[in-house]
Amino acid sequence: MASNSKEYWDSNFRQKIASEEMHHWDRPGTWHAVARMMIQLRDFCEIKKVLDLGCGAGYFARFIQHYKEASWSMPLVKEIHATDRSPVAIRWLKQYTQGIHCSVGDAESIDYPDDYFECVVANEILEHVPDLHVALKEVTRVLGHGGYLVVTTPHDGSLGDNLDEHEREFTHDSLFHVLNQYFPYVTFGGNVRWFKEDPNLVSIVAGAKL
Repeated sequence: MASNSKEYWDSNFRQKIASEEMHHWDRPGTWHAVARMMIQLRDFCEIKKVLDLGCGAGYFARFIQHYKEASWSMPLVKEIHATDRSPVAIRWLKQYTQGIHCSVGDAESIDYPDDYFECVVANEILEHVPDLHVALKEVTRVLGHGGYLVVTTPHDGSLGDNLDEHEREFTHDSLFHVLNQYFPYVTFGGNVRWFKEDPNLVSIVAGAKL
């Protein structure tokens, strides 16, 4: 089984379902930091529709859905969309969530019209997509004027050498370089760790479509 194929990810999500890991959207994770950056972006862009691209278990989409309903933090978000290449993940997400538009899809061919979203979140997926430039072109296509792409990705080498499913890894500079080819404005939101004691750092950046 190819390490980055649909079959690979279907198998990966079946294991997570069996372990009940996919239920724990409220545990510490990068989606908390992404949500904080979205709150900061409200001063620059009215975010009504957001896409969780390569959503997997939908941790970010569920986190935003919960706080959209329960808090002042996300009052302007009207639609939350989540898409992933794994039908297993999307079937599970549809079964256990409400109010999230879930669909099977690919980052290299996003099945939405032009200029549809104010914000696209790529939470640890850019290191996985086979053709990064095709995916980024698709993101810019579905983002409206002034919309933002929010990205998280592990630092190059921070997760060790056994990551066959990664097509590439980024340094701080290489991530900025590739995003600047598609987004004239890129800002760095900081580094986060999965857990307090975890040495693995993840970059948080946002790019604006002007």
